[in-house]
Amino acid sequence: MLHNNFQKLDLLGLHQFKLKYGQWLWRAVTSLLAYLMPAIVHINSQPKLSRGGDGPRVLILAPTERLGEEIQQEYAKFCAASNIKVLLSWKLSSPKKSRGGILIATPRTLHFALEDGYTNVRRVTYLVLDGADWMLEKQNMGFGSQIQDIVSKVRDIVLTLFC
Repeated sequence: MLHNNFQKLDLLGLHQFKLKYGQWLWRAVTSLLAYLMPAIVHINSQPKLSRGGDGPRVLILAPTERLGEEIQQEYAKFCAASNIKVLLSWKLSSPKKSRGGILIATPRTLHFALEDGYTNVRRVTYLVLDGADWMLEKQNMGFGSQIQDIVSKVRDIVLTLFC
């Protein structure tokens, strides 16, 4: 979706995109781009590992699996050239498969993946909470305690973005 729509847009085209698709989609697209490119640059600037490692360098928490899959589809387009793996926590079938550069998860699915040993977040140095306001509101999702548990397992020095 994003890649095709943004290939030949100038500033006027971007404004027309905003008018055509609406303010909500515009905010979603711009927030995705705001952390997508820096995440790729962040991974590429890290020293290469001698072996696959155990866990992602970038963790993106999304409120729903549907949004997570949309994010994964867009990331896959941009990450293909740099050989960065983009994984979904609810599609991990073994611990070895969790050795990717980017892991996209909902707080609930990541909580279970961590408990079952399918991944860990010790190597995460770039954390994104997409839809943080939505996930933290008790009447909407109420993921506060799960997010707190996940963040407590991440390194002390980590770049965190709330979108």
